[in-house]
Amino acid sequence: MRAELICNLNDQVDAQIRAALSSRDMDLYRMMSYHLGWGEKPGEETPGRTIRTALRRHGVGCLVATLATCGGRSKAALPAAAAVEMVASFVEIHDDIQGGHPTRNDRDAVWWVWGPAQAINAGDGMHALARLTILDLQRLGVAADSTFRAMQILDHASLAMCEGRFKDIEAQERIDMSVDKYVEMAREKSGSLMSGAFQLGALIGSGGDEKTTEAFGAA
Repeated sequence: MRAELICNLNDQVDAQIRAALSSRDMDLYRMMSYHLGWGEKPGEETPGRTIRTALRRHGVGCLVATLATCGGRSKAALPAAAAVEMVASFVEIHDDIQGGHPTRNDRDAVWWVWGPAQAINAGDGMHALARLTILDLQRLGVAADSTFRAMQILDHASLAMCEGRFKDIEAQERIDMSVDKYVEMAREKSGSLMSGAFQLGALIGSGGDEKTTEAFGAA
C-alpha cells in the first residue's frame, strides 16, 4: 500500500481525535492530547515546535478495511477509527502506570508528569470519550443498527484485550503456562483490538454485512 495513502489516513484519524478533544475545555483533555503527542508538559511549552506523532495503526487499520470493502471514501468510518485509536491510547496510559515506565515515545509518560492518580483519570476518560465518539457514526449516515453493532465490536475488543492483559500479569507468577495458553494470551492482549479495528471498518464499508465483518475480524 502506498505510503502517501497511509499518511493521509493517519492524518484523518488525527484530525478526528483532535476534534473530539478540542470540543472539551479541561486540563484532563490536555493530558490526553499530550499522550497523543500534541503539546508539551506544563512549563515547557515551546511555541511553534512540531512533534512527530506515532502511526495510529488501529485507526488506520479501520479505514483500510473500510476502503477494502466499499472501494470508495472512508469518511463515514472516521468516528470508529478515532474511537478504536483512543481505546488503544487509554491502554497505553494504563500500561505505563502498571509497568512503571517513565517514558513513552521518547517523552515523559503522562503519569510521570501528572502523577498516577490523574493519569488513571486520563486513561479512563479516554475510554469513555472513545465510546461517545463512535456514536457520531449516525451523524455521518451510518444506520442505527450498524452504529449499535460498532459499539458492541469496540466493547468486545476492549474487554478481550483487558482479559489478555490480566492473563499476562497472572502468568508472570506461574511456571506452568503451556505454549498454547501463552499464544492465546498474546492474541487477546495484542491482537483483539486490531481485530476489532478491522471489523469496525468492514462493518461500515460493507453496509452492515455480518459475514464480511466477521471475516475481517478473523484475518
